[in-house]
Amino acid sequence: MSPRTVDVDRKKLLIIGNAFNVFRENGYANTKMSDIAEAAGISKGTIYLYFKSKEELLAKALETMLHLIQEKAYGQLEAIQDSEERLREFIHVFMGVFQEVAGVIGLLMEAISSDRLKVGDMEERSYLAGAYRNAINRVEAMLREGARRGVFREIDFHTSAIILVCMIDGLQIPYAISSDLVDIEKAAKVVEEMVFRFVK
Repeated sequence: MSPRTVDVDRKKLLIIGNAFNVFRENGYANTKMSDIAEAAGISKGTIYLYFKSKEELLAKALETMLHLIQEKAYGQLEAIQDSEERLREFIHVFMGVFQEVAGVIGLLMEAISSDRLKVGDMEERSYLAGAYRNAINRVEAMLREGARRGVFREIDFHTSAIILVCMIDGLQIPYAISSDLVDIEKAAKVVEEMVFRFVK
């Protein structure tokens, strides 16, 4: 990788990181590109060298933050070999990142409701689909491995993985709207109990 490419990547990450923080602090509608430029310590024109619009920058910031949150969560699961423990940890880790994800979901909901960002038009929609596929595939692999080891029973692994991922994800929206709507610890215990009653 050439030094120029590294500089471009660093500059983009600088802009994206500051943009996410400014969007989260001010809200999408109240954020100006000049606010982001000021936070990043660059000129507004520099932002436009990398991003065509505020909408494109928001979409990239959301994608980047979701990616970082997911990678952090998956990293916590890597060392766990026991199938049952790994599935339990998956539930608790992904329920535990609600606070981080709430900021992303809140921004996405605001941008979509303001009609500034159309999910159907976003190229990042394919990223979101990929993120869901990744989560579903990981859970499916955990369930299959557990069944292979005799810890879990034989079930429709793929559909069960979809349901678990959607259960966890479905709790994120009310939490993003108001954190007092979902008690994360209680919800994680209930999700865990439901899942293990089914898979054992």
